[in-house]
Amino acid sequence: MFESHENYKWNVPAPMREAGVQYWRTVTLAWTMPWFVMAIRWSKEDALQSFLISNEHDLVSALQSIGGRGVLEFLARCDPAFDEAGFSWSMTYILEVWLGGDIAEHTMRAVLIDREHRSISGPSFESGPGLERSRLIARVGDVIQPSLQEETQNPAPSLGAV
Repeated sequence: MFESHENYKWNVPAPMREAGVQYWRTVTLAWTMPWFVMAIRWSKEDALQSFLISNEHDLVSALQSIGGRGVLEFLARCDPAFDEAGFSWSMTYILEVWLGGDIAEHTMRAVLIDREHRSISGPSFESGPGLERSRLIARVGDVIQPSLQEETQNPAPSLGAV
């Protein structure tokens, strides 16, 4: 989860600011836990728009709200790393995001495919033969899949003006 403080608010002049959007010079992580960074290109003429996302659930919701309107150019999961040298962040590049789950647990969750084509999921990057993919949400380099709104009673929240 990201947080910021009033003294880091950036007062963008009204003509340059999108309605309902807050601008911050600095955000912090409330807990040392994995988070995601992704970049979307809305059209060939547009610059990339980058997003920081705090968990897999919000990642899937964000991708579903974009569905059909943008190309996923980059996606990575940032994980805390501890070793003899101390603390650092490691980055795992993600190629695909699927809805899926663990057959034994009968649960639905995000299943991420990394550059080594491993299926991984959850805060500790669980993997294994029981982790199944059921529906592709997004693939790096492709237009994000349109959301199947009829599959759910709770449509994905919009990313505002995006």
